[in-house]
Amino acid sequence: MSRRLIVGLLIVAAFVLLKGAVRATAVEASSYGLTFEIVLLVMDFSVLTLAFELALRRGATHKNALLIAAGVGALVTVLFSCLAVGVFHPRAPELNLTLGRHPDYLTVTLRYLLGFSRNLALWMLAFVYPILAADAERRRAEASELRRQSEIAQLRASLEPHFLLNTFNTIAGLVTKDPDEARRLLACLGALFDDISEHEDEWQTLDREVHWLQRYAEILEARHRGVLTFEWNIDEATRSFKLPRLLLQPLLENAVKHGALRRDGDGRVTVRSRRVRKTGGEDYVVCSIDDNGPGLPPDKVRPGAKGLDIVRRRLNLHLPNSRLTVDSSAQGVHVLVEIPEART
Repeated sequence: MSRRLIVGLLIVAAFVLLKGAVRATAVEASSYGLTFEIVLLVMDFSVLTLAFELALRRGATHKNALLIAAGVGALVTVLFSCLAVGVFHPRAPELNLTLGRHPDYLTVTLRYLLGFSRNLALWMLAFVYPILAADAERRRAEASELRRQSEIAQLRASLEPHFLLNTFNTIAGLVTKDPDEARRLLACLGALFDDISEHEDEWQTLDREVHWLQRYAEILEARHRGVLTFEWNIDEATRSFKLPRLLLQPLLENAVKHGALRRDGDGRVTVRSRRVRKTGGEDYVVCSIDDNGPGLPPDKVRPGAKGLDIVRRRLNLHLPNSRLTVDSSAQGVHVLVEIPEART
C-alpha cells in the first residue's frame, strides 16, 4: 500500500470523526441519519481516493487522475441515488435516507450530487493539494539541479583549462599572422566569460542562445581551421521563441566532439530552426543539429556523450509536450527538437 493511499485513508477517518461529532451535537439528531451521512462520506472519499490512486498507477497525470476520480465518484453517486429511491427506501423507510416523503429519481440524484460536490471539494483540499504541493516542490528541486548541470556543462565546454590553453595558443599564433582574427577570437572568448558571469533567468530567446553558440563555434572553427565548419540556418520567425536556457548547447557539443571532429578533414555541423504546422493545426518550433560524423555505435550511445540525456530530462520537466528524436546513419547524426508554440 503506497503512502498516498495510507494518507488518504487517514484523512477519510478524520473527516468521519469530525462529521460524527458535529452531527451528534445537533438538536433531534437521528442515529439513522447520522449513520447514513457517515456512510455517504466514507463512500465518496473511498471511491475518490481509490480511483485517483489507480489512475496514477496507470500513468495518468495528476490533472487527468483528478478528472477520472471525479467522474467515477459522480457515477457511483448517481447509481447509489437510484438504489436509494428504488430499493432501499421502499424496503426500509426507517433508515431515513434523507429522501423526503415522496422521493423521485431526479430530485434525489441532484441532492446526492450536491452532497458529492461538497465532499469532492473537501477531499481535494485535504488530499490532492498536499500531493500537488509536494510534486511542485520536487519539480523545482529537479529544475534547480538540471540548471546546475547545464551551467557546469557550459563551463566545461568553454572554460576548462585544456580549452583555454588551446584557444590562447591559437590566438598567439595569429597575433603576427592575422591580428584582426586574433582580436576577434579574444572578443568571442570575452563574450563567453561575460555570459557565464551573468545571472539569467531559466528561459531565454532562441536568438540569444544561437548567438552564444555562434561565439563558441567561432573559437572551435579557428582552432580546427580546415577541419571543422559550421552552417547556420535560423528562421527569423523563430528567434523570439523562448526555450530553457542552454537547451541546445549539449547537443552542439556532442555533434562537434563525437561527430564532426571524427571525420578526416571535412567535419561539418549544421544548426537549423524553423516553424512547422502539424496535421492537427498545431504550430511547432523545430530545432535540428546535424553532424557528418561516423554515426552512433550499435548501442545508440556515443562514449562520454551525456548531452542527449540532459536535454531529454529538461524537455520532460519544462516542455512535456515536446519531442526529441535522434536518427543515425553512416553519414552522421541528425538530432531534432520539436517544441509546441502553445505550451498549455
